[in-house]
Amino acid sequence: MKKLLVLMFSAVLLFSVPITSHGAYFFEEYTGTQYVSRGQTTDFFFDLGILGNQNTNTSLTLTTDASGAAGSWMSGMIHIRFYAPDWESEAASVAMDASFDGMGNLPLGSYSFWSTPFNEYYDLDVTLSQQVLNAMTINSSGMLHITANWSDLVNFNDFDLKRVGLEATVPEPMSLLLLGLGLLGIGVARRKN
Repeated sequence: MKKLLVLMFSAVLLFSVPITSHGAYFFEEYTGTQYVSRGQTTDFFFDLGILGNQNTNTSLTLTTDASGAAGSWMSGMIHIRFYAPDWESEAASVAMDASFDGMGNLPLGSYSFWSTPFNEYYDLDVTLSQQVLNAMTINSSGMLHITANWSDLVNFNDFDLKRVGLEATVPEPMSLLLLGLGLLGIGVARRKN
């Protein structure tokens, strides 16, 4: 019996530790074309807990939907594809923040792109801070606000949004169950001794 418990515990450790470190992957994405002029804000609602979207003021379409991202968020990233045919003569800048029920706005940073030939497209990846991950753990949903910062020059800070996505990694329930069974096996083995 003792050998069986040791074997079971070893198997649990072998299979649950790699899964727990990577977790389950979830992804939602809006695609299409949304023009954003200077001073304008566009909102994107993400909810990786359930299917469906709401509260957006964009012409982009939710093309990839996710559900089931419950539990503590291990990591997260926002992916945005910008488009402008005149990047070389433009100073485009964007400010982003996210809002959560009962928590207000959390800043995600400001980003500027200018005088660089981006081949008309520019891809921006923003890693979510621990504070935002904690908010997503509590709420499982949130609103991303993308604002084209104001410029006194006409058409000097405008762009199209082509793709806005959110990815997240959360622990898999099965790996936590296996870890719990392993700990239970240790307790039983110690009690027998």
